[in-house]
Amino acid sequence: MRAGIRHRAQLARDYRDRRLLKCVYEKLLLKRDRHKRTDRKALSAMEAEIAQAAGVDRSHVFADASRASSMPLTPSKSEMFSVLVTDKKGVREVPVSEIPLVDSISGFFDMLRIYTTAEGRHKVERAVKKVLGDQEPLEMGAGRLGK
Repeated sequence: MRAGIRHRAQLARDYRDRRLLKCVYEKLLLKRDRHKRTDRKALSAMEAEIAQAAGVDRSHVFADASRASSMPLTPSKSEMFSVLVTDKKGVREVPVSEIPLVDSISGFFDMLRIYTTAEGRHKVERAVKKVLGDQEPLEMGAGRLGK
């Protein structure tokens, strides 16, 4: 119990001092990948497996699966169902479903991310490749800067 409290206190101090967790893996889960379980129990098992493979404490590996809108949300944080279209006739509201290009990209996508502390970064990054496969993570986003 004491170790858990010390670990949480260290995370809080690191946050305060801007020593933030590092993203070592980021993958867009495509439809073919969605058969993989991303519920809390499965993510916890993934964290344990990665930590063991990396030789780091289990509490230093964090798996996160999140869902994000593929298009900007409205100010009220709800999904956009129509857009304003301007042409020579004027301005009119058109449902997204009637604009094939917009309809094809609208919706949500799932992301899987693995985070760790700066100290364990290289070990965990190698372990993630062993556990999740040798596929390259996405090379985009602030999590990959300053490598």
